Amino acid sequence: MIKENIKNLIYIILVIVIFFAGLVAFSRVVTGAHFFTDIVGGIAVAVGGIAVDVASNLAGIDVVSIETEFLSPVLDKQLKIDK
Repeated sequence: MIKENIKNLIYIILVIVIFFAGLVAFSRVVTGAHFFTDIVGGIAVAVGGIAVDVASNLAGIDVVSIETEFLSPVLDKQLKIDK
């Protein structure tokens, strides 16, 4: 029962967030700050990112550790961190 209530709460929050994101996107188009295609492109990038994240989680790939493994030496060098 509690899990179902939490699941419903998450769906409600998701709908509210999507509504406000759509409202902001619409206002940006109306004021001329962005073209409609910018909004569609942003949605496509977001959906693609979520798809990659979900697929990597389902495959058991830890993307964060892979990024850390490759980026850590670069960041250490830029920040001049000695190990």
